[in-house]
Amino acid sequence: MDVSNNSVFDLSPAEKLQLVEDLWDDLAKSPDSVPVHSWQMDEVARRRANLTKNPESAVPGRKRNAGYAREGMPAELILAPEAVTDLADAYSWYEERKTGLGETFCARRRGARLD
Repeated sequence: MDVSNNSVFDLSPAEKLQLVEDLWDDLAKSPDSVPVHSWQMDEVARRRANLTKNPESAVPGRKRNAGYAREGMPAELILAPEAVTDLADAYSWYEERKTGLGETFCARRRGARLD
């Protein structure tokens, strides 16, 4: 997508979504270079502790896409209840802006599901 002569604010909604997806994909190429704040690490630790204490609260996801495989990661994605809530909140936020946008959000995020 060539945005060199345009302001991102002049892009159509579809172009903006594509730009965000392109940026996200670019960041994903080098995840170690993305800064992680201490509050984010604290939240991960809290969720991990909750999942360890209450493993029955986990929501099994579908099998992980082989393109995202990393050594030592489990083959099946297990979602903590908070992650399911985060996805549901994001879905609702997009749906409130425009009917169907929540579905687009889920479809675009490579298999993110609420079930």
